[in-house]
Amino acid sequence: MNTEKDFKTLFNELLHNYGLGLSKLADATAIPERFLEAMRAGNDSILPPDPYVRGYLVKIIALTGGNIEELMSAYKRENFKKTSGASDRLPFNRFSLMKLSKGRVALVFIILLIIVYGIIRRDTIIGNPKLVVHLPKETQTYTSINTVLITGEVNTSDKLTINGENVIIQSDGTFSSTWPLTNGLNNIEIKAKRFLGKEVIENKSVIYTPTENNNIFNSSSTVL
Repeated sequence: MNTEKDFKTLFNELLHNYGLGLSKLADATAIPERFLEAMRAGNDSILPPDPYVRGYLVKIIALTGGNIEELMSAYKRENFKKTSGASDRLPFNRFSLMKLSKGRVALVFIILLIIVYGIIRRDTIIGNPKLVVHLPKETQTYTSINTVLITGEVNTSDKLTINGENVIIQSDGTFSSTWPLTNGLNNIEIKAKRFLGKEVIENKSVIYTPTENNNIFNSSSTVL
């Protein structure tokens, strides 16, 4: 190569001698193709500071076996006077991974934990609730006492209400609630609802018809 040749000429001769296209060279060296195109055109306006350009040329020479000093001399001779500083950043490498800050890493970790937890607890969050109410018949008539004891089983993670009032669920999933009766037909709605899922409703009816001999001080309750 002639040292008096300009950088553009030397660079294009290098590409020609080794049969390298810009796309192939970019893939082999991980140098952005737009910078290779700028070198081929002798356009320094979009090139990074000199230290980065030298690093690019080192990669190219290592691949082709050319003369790095000859290329750099031509490059500097043509008044490429860019310098690097604290505010300069190495151009983006499409083959490298983006660095994540500690805050972003923590956020990604938290999101992954939420996703895993949601997968594990999916059924208890959005599935169908379980509800079992112990009542042999849909409608029953009672005359001896004006309360009924409602019992059954439900998932501990679900919400349970009887006629709109919250009912405490025991740790084993059972529940019991003494419900007052009024004369005549008493409609009782037992509802179990999952947090983000569906709800299950059991509708029961109890007819209370007190007799003249009804003992209102009877302490026992009828069990549903």
